[in-house]
Amino acid sequence: EYDLCVSSQTRNRNMLRAEPLIREKIVLAVHENHPFARRKSVSIADLKGQKLISMPEQTALYAVIAQSCNNCGFTPYIPIICDDPYFIRKYVSENMGVAPAPVISWKGRFRENTLLVPFDDDTLHVTSYLLWDDRRYMSPTVREFRDYLLEEAKAIPNNLITR
Repeated sequence: EYDLCVSSQTRNRNMLRAEPLIREKIVLAVHENHPFARRKSVSIADLKGQKLISMPEQTALYAVIAQSCNNCGFTPYIPIICDDPYFIRKYVSENMGVAPAPVISWKGRFRENTLLVPFDDDTLHVTSYLLWDDRRYMSPTVREFRDYLLEEAKAIPNNLITR
């Protein structure tokens, strides 16, 4: 059991309250030698036939990209699924494919040979939520930390959450 949880899901059987922390755009991480590296932006349609490196199916990042590709009439080709963002970034830096990436939470974590290309669709984003259970006792320290997280999230540059 946890007092607080940060998740892309708004529902958790033990935590009934969810407040959005960060809504961030998704960009495409590409190796510097990839043809997309010379472009100012890419579209979802450009992903057709590309080797995608992705988080697992149950993640919001996967869901947004898969749904967007399906809306464009194709199923994304995802030969590499990894639940560790470190390895996703590593595989991109080794030119093993391209990867959708959240622009805020993964900022500064890419190797020098990796470029972030924006999508031309501004609706591609993921949201992270802070979850807790209002039915359970929450110590003053945990309440203070929760409030701190919610307040600090407002100051994050490029956070699309409007409060």
